[in-house]
Amino acid sequence: MITGQPPYQGDTPFAVLEQHRSAAVPDLQALCPVPGALARLVERLLAKEPERRPEDGELQQALRLCAGAGPDQNIRSSAT
Repeated sequence: MITGQPPYQGDTPFAVLEQHRSAAVPDLQALCPVPGALARLVERLLAKEPERRPEDGELQQALRLCAGAGPDQNIRSSAT
C-alpha cells in the first residue's frame, strides 16, 4: 500500500507465491521515500521467520508513534 504496488510480481500466481515464500523483502526505501523507521518496521512485518516479526506490544507502540501519540497514550480507532 505504501508503494502503490505489491511487494512481489510474476507472470503466474505460482511465481508470486514462490517469491513470497523465498525472496528477500524488497527495500521499501529504494521504492519510495519513507522514513527509515517505517521501512524497518515494514521489513520486520514481512519477515519470513516469525521470530523476526514484531511482538504485539512493539507493534502497538509503533502504531501509536505513527498516529502522533506518545508511547503511553492510547490511539483512537477511526471506526469509532
